[in-house]
Amino acid sequence: MLPSVALLAGVCFILEALGMNTKAFMPSGPDLTLGGLFGTVVFAPVLETLILGWLLSVLTSLGKSQTFVAISSAILWGFLHSLYGLLWFFGTVWSFFVFSAAYLAWRPTSFKHAFVAAATTHAFVNLVAVISIFDNASNPSSAKVDVDKLTTGIPFAIKQPSWADATFPSTSIGFHNRLTVLAENRQPAFGQEL
Repeated sequence: MLPSVALLAGVCFILEALGMNTKAFMPSGPDLTLGGLFGTVVFAPVLETLILGWLLSVLTSLGKSQTFVAISSAILWGFLHSLYGLLWFFGTVWSFFVFSAAYLAWRPTSFKHAFVAAATTHAFVNLVAVISIFDNASNPSSAKVDVDKLTTGIPFAIKQPSWADATFPSTSIGFHNRLTVLAENRQPAFGQEL
């Protein structure tokens, strides 16, 4: 999960540093209702794993290596998720590579083993993301997550710790403030340097 988050956060950081508003390319926040939780943690992993199994069997029948099949599957699933939010490709491509690899590793044993390996991993990833979003949305004052970033769909947009401001003594604003200025695509306040 961490590589998925790091990839998405890295791409968003680069695009924001270049002046792009990434919020326009992200899906809306998750549905934090009981139905939304069920859909995200149970229904989506089960349905997507059934489709994933079919897709992997088709790709494998073409005689390609398992690595090629897993990478192709991940790219396809990343593309499909990007239809929901363009940058969501980067948040799902690594996870679906892992789901595909797990399915392919267990498929020689049985469909049941392969299905459980991919679906439970998928459900766990979704559960951790929903819990972190729910926890931070319900208690923003003590959260370690930037609630403004939460609306962009990045589940683990971790705030820079307070010591980060002290790591740039040659500037009049610290690292976290510098990121905030860049992310909001605004000019620094009078007297502040980037």
